[in-house]
Amino acid sequence: MQTKTNPAAESPPPLPANAPGRPTNPRYREQYGVVLVCAGEDEQAKLYEALEALRTCKIKVVVT
Repeated sequence: MQTKTNPAAESPPPLPANAPGRPTNPRYREQYGVVLVCAGEDEQAKLYEALEALRTCKIKVVVT
């Protein structure tokens, strides 16, 4: 099987006979989100607390 990253690649080997195959139900589920970029940890904590007070959806804190 040729790909953009490896045009000379061969086809992958066949799946075993007991392989589960494709799922019957689609796995994709739409999600909606908002990213807030904060100047620092203190600002992030204040925004988190304000959003936590609303608590209408799942809130995640990340640091990059």
